[in-house]
Amino acid sequence: DGPLPVLLAADLNASPETPQMSPLLDGPAIDTWVAGHGDPAAATLCSANPLAPREATQQIDRRIDYVLARPGTAGQAVCVQRAFLADPRADGLPPSDHEAVVTDIVAG
Repeated sequence: DGPLPVLLAADLNASPETPQMSPLLDGPAIDTWVAGHGDPAAATLCSANPLAPREATQQIDRRIDYVLARPGTAGQAVCVQRAFLADPRADGLPPSDHEAVVTDIVAG
C-alpha cells in the first residue's frame, strides 16, 4: 500500500467468467482489460499462435492473462486509459505462447 496502485500482472489460466476468477474480479481490484475497453473477443492464448499448447482445451482461444489493479491508498482512483494486445513479433514469430497484454494506467 502507498501512493501508487497495486498491480497484479499474471497468467491465471482461467477466463474471466470462470468461478476461479471470482475472488479476484469481485474484490477491490479492477480488471484493467475491461476498464480500458479491451476487445471483449480477444484471446491471450490463441490457437493461431504456433507456440500455443493445443492440448490446453479449457484455456485456448480465451483471455487468461490479466493486469489487475487497485488503489494503493483508500480513496484514490485507478484510471485505465486503454487496454490492448501488443504485437511484438520478430521475423513473423511470436516471442511466447501467450499474447502480451498492455494497459495504460494513470495513477492519482
